[in-house]
Amino acid sequence: MTKTICLCCLLAAFALQLSAQQNDTLDLDYEFYKRRGVWDFAVGGRINFYDFDDMNHTLGQAGLPDVASEAAGVIVAFRHAKPGSRWNVENSFEALWSDSNDGRVLNGTASLYRDFALHSRLMYDIASQKRLTRLFPYIGVGVGLQALRTYKNVPGGGSFVLTLAQEVQKNRFNYTSIPLEAGLSLEQGFRTRIYDIFIGIRGGYTYRVLNSDWALDGDIVVDLPKPAAGAPFLMFTIRLKTDPERSWAAYKKKAKGN
Repeated sequence: MTKTICLCCLLAAFALQLSAQQNDTLDLDYEFYKRRGVWDFAVGGRINFYDFDDMNHTLGQAGLPDVASEAAGVIVAFRHAKPGSRWNVENSFEALWSDSNDGRVLNGTASLYRDFALHSRLMYDIASQKRLTRLFPYIGVGVGLQALRTYKNVPGGGSFVLTLAQEVQKNRFNYTSIPLEAGLSLEQGFRTRIYDIFIGIRGGYTYRVLNSDWALDGDIVVDLPKPAAGAPFLMFTIRLKTDPERSWAAYKKKAKGN
């Protein structure tokens, strides 16, 4: 009987020790998990309000229609932050476009403007970390590619698909730039079991420096006025943020269930 009691005590002590080691391992893993930081994913839309006056004047002299000053498009972004830190780093890809005549061919002519950019932003959260309303002033720098397409002698009268016809006179212009950016992002969050979902509105000003010359078909330098260097913008985003504590608690609950 005494041997049985001793054996049961030893087994109980071993089980408690094993459980404690497992919890210590989970806590240690959580510390490594936190140190990796938090990655967020966001998608949204952006509108740049360009000054195309000089460029449009030159297009008009060539018998081509003006490009609308509002260039709208999409943004895909990733944001990283250390747990408890107010500093965030965001990297994004953006594609904006603007057409003449609301995207319609008029009198056999059309003009299309495209703006592609990779941005990196340093953001600072001035709101309380415990609140779901966040305010981020930020600055950023990027690399941009601007493209202008012009079409003449487009058959028919209404579809950009017809610009693929052989008889259409096409010109393709490109230039590169370094966009600098400063702005303010206001974001409102909503808590879920694992994630926080933030809906944001952002405004600011972008200024392009170190602009290259317009190049026709990639190699012929042409004297075509560029859009004004500075432009205000608006941005709307939906961001998915992982909460380390809640996601780790969900992981441990699942691990114990298995």
